[in-house]
Amino acid sequence: MVKKMKKVTIYKPDELNQINNLIHNCFFDIDRITVANNTFLLYFTRYSESRKKPVKRWFLFKQYETPGLDCILAIHKVKSYSIKDTQKVRFYDLNELAFDQATNMILIRTGIPLSIEIEI
Repeated sequence: MVKKMKKVTIYKPDELNQINNLIHNCFFDIDRITVANNTFLLYFTRYSESRKKPVKRWFLFKQYETPGLDCILAIHKVKSYSIKDTQKVRFYDLNELAFDQATNMILIRTGIPLSIEIEI
């Protein structure tokens, strides 16, 4: 059975924490970012530590499997976007989304230096 994450929709910048609580410490593949029909899509995986299961045991050590949940961050009404990937590591961790009201930009912040700016 495939688990689905609940859909969270926000309309105002002060609601970004709802998204930030869900995406923080999740990982994404920069090659899986797509933009179509004015919608920016970022595919990421969310892991649940509370659902990890032991799969192997060796003497004093245990190996665990942590199930992942495939998720999509969709940003609609995109006018333009910019991705500057200086590190070229492909997989990045999500820290937070921020909104710059002066430029009308959503900024995706990661732990590894990467610049993603989305104008809405």
